[in-house]
Amino acid sequence: MNGRSKDLVDIDLLFKKVPQQEIDIVIAPPATLLYELKGLNTPKNLLLSGQNCHQVECGAYTGEISAAMLKEAGANYVILGHSERRTVYKETSTLVRLKALEAVKQGLIPIICVGEHLKSYENNQTLNVIERQLKVSLNSKIICDNLVIAYEPVWAIGSNKTPSPEEIEKVHSFIKNHISERFGEHSTNHCRIIYGGSVNKNNALKIFSLINVDGGLIGGASLKATDFLELIMILKNSLN
Repeated sequence: MNGRSKDLVDIDLLFKKVPQQEIDIVIAPPATLLYELKGLNTPKNLLLSGQNCHQVECGAYTGEISAAMLKEAGANYVILGHSERRTVYKETSTLVRLKALEAVKQGLIPIICVGEHLKSYENNQTLNVIERQLKVSLNSKIICDNLVIAYEPVWAIGSNKTPSPEEIEKVHSFIKNHISERFGEHSTNHCRIIYGGSVNKNNALKIFSLINVDGGLIGGASLKATDFLELIMILKNSLN
């Protein structure tokens, strides 16, 4: 729950400095700023995302926002199943699937988040947790071009701790194989698997250089435009 109109000045400066080729950049502002950001002179490779959406198109759901509303406001993506939504609001993988179906119907690309809590990590249950979440969160109608899966170990978020590079690569490889086995290799080729969880300028290059890591879901390190730009440049350099 960050971001107000006063921050648009910094974001506008960010737009002028980001590399306009090689990488895609997605910003997920509060819904209140989507339309304003849409009106700025944004680079073609910089797209907008909602932070969440409701699972139905319209109705008596006071306080909610629909995928259709996000699309109309300028969003191209929507984040679904973020760890905070799963933990604080008790959102299930079944609900994530319903939201993803509605998002695809309205022309949004889902960014579906999966990840384990500390107890599961310590008990070597990470892959079992990820598999259960993927089995329920995904189906063939959700596997669209450019679908994004974000692996965010809940215990790492905001803790300045991350899994080892070997652990991250293992989970990302598992996700890739899961999608390939269920939906075919073509689906895997069009799906991006990104990592989120205490990514910062000190560990970003090591994480982004992993074979099956296609980018990052950046939280706290994206709140300052200068910090976010630094991570963008690290990602760009990791491709060289």
